[in-house]
Amino acid sequence: TSGEMVSNFVTEIFGIAGSFGNYEITIIQCDMSIQQVDVISAHSPLDVSEGFQLFGGGGTDLRPPFDYVMENVESSNIALLYMTDGFGPAPESEPDYPTLWVLPEGGSMTPAQWGNVVHIPR
Repeated sequence: TSGEMVSNFVTEIFGIAGSFGNYEITIIQCDMSIQQVDVISAHSPLDVSEGFQLFGGGGTDLRPPFDYVMENVESSNIALLYMTDGFGPAPESEPDYPTLWVLPEGGSMTPAQWGNVVHIPR
């Protein structure tokens, strides 16, 4: 996914989160493995005014972020929004929290038989 598309998506997500007042968002960047993790909150917002730096870019494995969440995040009050082109292995089993696959229009594939899908313009 392109830097501009990611930046627009992240900006939109923070706009929505900000309307709730208090929030915490963990941004996990992954290619074949976790490359960067940032925890953003209402008290420590992300500044995307100069763009959003992307990490990784070599191959795709969609499973490491699910492993990260299982090991590091209390899953009783979360949802996972996964921005991807969908090409790569995904977990076979659905997690016990909602998952939204955010895919670019055209040229993407749904990575799993579970979760919900939304397509966004490239």
